[in-house]
Order: sequence, then C-alpha cells, then structure tokens
Amino acid sequence: MSTIPITLIPVLKFNNMYRATPNLSRLFNEPELQKSCMTFIIKGSELKEKPTLSDVLEILCSLQQGTTLRTVSDRFSNSARPNFDIRRLVVFAQIHGLIKCLKRYPVYLRNPPRHNGFNTRVDPVLGIRRLFTGKHCADEICCLARIDLPTLEQIIEEDPNVAIIWR
Repeated sequence: MSTIPITLIPVLKFNNMYRATPNLSRLFNEPELQKSCMTFIIKGSELKEKPTLSDVLEILCSLQQGTTLRTVSDRFSNSARPNFDIRRLVVFAQIHGLIKCLKRYPVYLRNPPRHNGFNTRVDPVLGIRRLFTGKHCADEICCLARIDLPTLEQIIEEDPNVAIIWR
C-alpha cells in the first residue's frame, strides 16, 4: 500500500490577505515548478492566449499585507492580460509554499478588568478578551469561544483597547 502526501491549506476567501514567502524565488529558478503552475492555473479553461510567468509573478507579488485577494483579483480582472483562474493560482502557491495566508491575532493592550467580590456576574465578552494575547488567531478564538467571526469582529471593533497583529 502506498501513501499519498496531503497538504492542508487555509480556506480560500477573497477577504483574506496573503503575502509572498522567500520560496517565491523558486518560481523564477525551477522550470518544472513553472510548468506545473501554468498547467494547474489553466486547467479546465479555454484560453486563446496563455498566461506568461510574468503575469503569474505580478499577481503573486501584488499579494501583500493590507491588500485583500478581492482587491488584487478585481485589479487584474479588469486588465487586458490573459484571463486565468486566480483562485487556482492562490491554491497552487499555498500548496508549494510560495505565499502564506496572513492571520489576525487580537491583542488586548491593557489587562482586562477583574471582577472582585461576591455575586459578580462575569461578562462572557470579558472571557473572550482573555484570549486576546497575540497567541491565538481570530479563527482559533472563534472556535474556543464558540462564536462566529462577525461577532468576534464586532467585539474587537467596539473595544479601543484591542489591536490586531497580522502575521
């Protein structure tokens, strides 16, 4: 029985931010990786003009902190360049470690207030804020606190003492 390697990547969402990794230079230097990338991104599409390595690198280098995948996708979909599946490019690049999905890590800038005394009701939001240490990403906090991402975003947005670290 043979084993098949499996690679897990974050769910592709257009509001995610990605950034190039040092491994992106492999795409410049490895012809096999280039060929594999081109085959992967045009699979199932009928293009009159094939994308170039320059087209692919321009998109991958446009992915950076502060720029969502939606922004990059919209910018390149309105151009005259060959149209290929940008989602497939992002998946390929993540699988091969060429880009990384950035995650949000909330940090509470000052210690959350503690409730001392008897019969003090504990605020469930305060419990969530105890996870804002910079060690837990937003997705992990949602799982631990059993809340959805929009609820967590609202808690973060409404509290001026919470900062976000992207990494």
